[in-house]
Amino acid sequence: MAEPVLSLSGLRVEFETIDGMTPAVAGIDLTVHRGETVAIVGESGSGKSQAMMAAMGLLATNGRASGRADFGGVNLIGLPKAQLNEIRGRKITMIFQEPMTSLDPLYRIGDQLIEPIRRHQGLGARQARARAVEMLRLVRIPDAERRMRSYPHELSGGQRQRVMIAMALANDPEILIADEPTTALDVTIQAEILELMADLQKRLGMAMVFITHDLNIVRRIAHRVYVMRKGEVVEEGPTAQIFAAPRHAYTRDLIEAEPEGRKPPVPSGVPVMLDGRNIDVTFALGGGLFRAPQLLKAVDGVTVRLRQGQTVGIVGESGSASRRWRALCCGCCQARARSGSRIATSPILAGPRCSHCGAGCRS
Repeated sequence: MAEPVLSLSGLRVEFETIDGMTPAVAGIDLTVHRGETVAIVGESGSGKSQAMMAAMGLLATNGRASGRADFGGVNLIGLPKAQLNEIRGRKITMIFQEPMTSLDPLYRIGDQLIEPIRRHQGLGARQARARAVEMLRLVRIPDAERRMRSYPHELSGGQRQRVMIAMALANDPEILIADEPTTALDVTIQAEILELMADLQKRLGMAMVFITHDLNIVRRIAHRVYVMRKGEVVEEGPTAQIFAAPRHAYTRDLIEAEPEGRKPPVPSGVPVMLDGRNIDVTFALGGGLFRAPQLLKAVDGVTVRLRQGQTVGIVGESGSASRRWRALCCGCCQARARSGSRIATSPILAGPRCSHCGAGCRS
């Protein structure tokens, strides 16, 4: 097999705390080859993210790393910041779980894309802008030219994550590190992002390190898997082998940890606590003295009945109004139901505060 593009050897990470040095990564070895996807899995606190943060030189100020992280014959551990900055953002890039913590809310998307392109490629303003638009189109952002002028809050969660992927790939990196990049997204958007990343990896020929706790994602996208627990790699191997014949007890526990069982139905005679029938919610957007507002229908003819002791799941992707419906049932958000619609609630619902808007619920 060819030489790995990234190799971690005896990598240790510790954090200085008031109780002394606390270990987070305990001397792990890990390799990534060009064009492959390596998944690092484990529960929260297993050290999977800190290992990659150490390799990127992104540990918190109280973090200490030792060992080796070899990239192109250079040990990244302890490398001066100026030299690290020539590698990260250009040859190794990283995207995180929540894009809103990485995107600056005060700057337009285009400006945030153009800056690293100019920094690492030395392009002029016009060339960098063209490259930024090209990357937005590559990650399937519709109307890329217009979106260059948007602020992060004007994009959906899936679009923001696509922008982060565009930013990470704009300088043609050799390695993309993705730290739980789909956890905060709806399942449908999650599937789109995973498909996009797999497609871009094949087209660009880069290596990818995928950090996650979701074994379903690992099964779908990874070539090899490293399983971490308490800062140590307890098992590693090809994905198919790990799932078919796990050797370590912890790996078996992870694979067998899928929830089982069903909630029993409530008896038919249990009283109805909430009865919502044919509910519509419409919002007026814009408008003015000489212009009629645009009407946006957020809830369209929804009917739900909830009995005492019963659990009803309301699920849907962003924009499906699942939270709006919940708030409407509580009677604590500004909304109007159309003529003939009805919401009836039992007094048992009065009192708690709505997690949607913070107001006290009214029956």
